[in-house]
Amino acid sequence: MAIRELEADVLALQEVENVDTLKHFRATALGGRKAYPYVAGIDGNDPRLIDVAVLSKLPITHVRSHQHLLDPETRSSALFSRDCLEVDVALPEGGSLTLFVNHLKSMLGGRDKTKPKRLRQARAVKEIVTERFGSDAGEHSFMILGDFNDYLEEDEQGDDGHRRARRLGGA
Repeated sequence: MAIRELEADVLALQEVENVDTLKHFRATALGGRKAYPYVAGIDGNDPRLIDVAVLSKLPITHVRSHQHLLDPETRSSALFSRDCLEVDVALPEGGSLTLFVNHLKSMLGGRDKTKPKRLRQARAVKEIVTERFGSDAGEHSFMILGDFNDYLEEDEQGDDGHRRARRLGGA
């Protein structure tokens, strides 16, 4: 199994049914609690009951959900389709790494219809990071990760940014 072969210290996961199911997966496929003793997950906003979560070999010292944030467009519905789960993991050499685990709005309906909400979600993640670390966020150890839901190819609705980044010498 690819996850076991990675031997990653920390796994950020999307499409997680719930923490109990994740613990069952850990027990049956990853070597149990001994392999990944720390679990973080909070029920999010998705009506299909799929969430984001973290499994870690390193101690989890802080967990915060941002599922309560309202979409600035509607002011009545949740901004995050699942959550932006904020998790601090203690590093062996000291200090911590903060993870902002996301699963942005699905692409159901196409890029043109769904991109505005994903952009609002991405802006909110940036605001959360800035709120947490201030204007010098780059001086702190953090990662924004997850499923950002966009097409990998250019289509009549636009470019995904990957081609543009490659043309500019980026990743």
